[in-house]
Amino acid sequence: LLGFVVAPQYVLEKLPAYLQDNFSIQSRINNISFNPLTFEASAEGLDFYLTDSKEPESEFFHIQSASLTISPIELFRNDFVLKKLTLTKPKLTLIRYRDNQYNFSDYLQSGDAENPKEIFDFAELPFLYSFNNIIIDNGQVSFLDKPSGKTHAIDDLQVGIPSLANFDYQTDISVKSKFSATINGSPLKIMTTQDDQGQESTNSFSIDVKDMNLPVYVDYLPISLPIKITEGTVNGKINIAFGSITSKDKKLTIAFQLGLDNVIAHSSDNALKAQVSTSQLIGHFKPITRSFHFDNVYIQDPIFEKSDRLSEATLDSLLLNIPKAASQQKDDTTLSIHRLLLDDGSFLIKDNKDGDNRWENIQFTIKDYRTSMVAGTQKPKPGSFRL
Repeated sequence: LLGFVVAPQYVLEKLPAYLQDNFSIQSRINNISFNPLTFEASAEGLDFYLTDSKEPESEFFHIQSASLTISPIELFRNDFVLKKLTLTKPKLTLIRYRDNQYNFSDYLQSGDAENPKEIFDFAELPFLYSFNNIIIDNGQVSFLDKPSGKTHAIDDLQVGIPSLANFDYQTDISVKSKFSATINGSPLKIMTTQDDQGQESTNSFSIDVKDMNLPVYVDYLPISLPIKITEGTVNGKINIAFGSITSKDKKLTIAFQLGLDNVIAHSSDNALKAQVSTSQLIGHFKPITRSFHFDNVYIQDPIFEKSDRLSEATLDSLLLNIPKAASQQKDDTTLSIHRLLLDDGSFLIKDNKDGDNRWENIQFTIKDYRTSMVAGTQKPKPGSFRL
């Protein structure tokens, strides 16, 4: 009887104080129940507020209800094992401010400031954990982007995760990997990939992209583009693979096979305009080392339009800023292209004085282009281009 009554009351009193004292997180929990015979717990009405954010009164995370099953034996070994965890109707609120900081940015300042990418390396937590049969049911994410004045919404979020752990723990796994959601009104479904034996992979999954509005998402790319994209849609597939903990540049690789349709782009001063009916991009991106590689870039029937305002400054703005020394490029994004083909292009020169001129049937090829060379590697063969 004490377990049914005392344990929930203890958590209701101690958990909010612990989160406030250690993480500056305010919290409210409406109700908690616990069954000491089965070690099953449930809670309703969980609200979390980031007190250090620029909007301390705004709710950061809400969970309508949560249920979990704890493995009690592992607790005596200082291990934390959940046999099952279900979150029903969770809602996460993200805000980006005009200084490009987020409502959770204060919490990213902790940890190893000199190596921020390791702050959330769960493999190095000071205790062993195993979370199994994780389900997120009907979740929501609201993203308020103040610089652009836009609000993005993820609705109908359904997530299934068989296991997250930093040690081996044997338990019955009934949940299969899954992810589906409606993002800004467009449905998205992520599927796990299969290995050579046809088994579900635990370290990679793929995303099918269908009719994604390119201008809406281009501002959130990990690099700043030297152009403005005003129109275009994206279709294709993105594969996300997680490497072993001991690997460095292979910890996370995002491979993509994308088709871009009806893209319109401008230089920053609007002196140069490009219209591309069809293009294909095949390559990968490694966020840890910030390196982009394109195996193939194919651009079909592009039309470039030059106004009389085109200047040397316009062309300079379209070129990548390439570091002169290896020491300068440590934190810079690197780019390499194995093959780029521009097929049957046109170049329209608008001139108010002498009339317009038009170049037709432009063919342009680039091979083995790179912005930098990785230290310690063999000198690559020289790149080439043909016009």
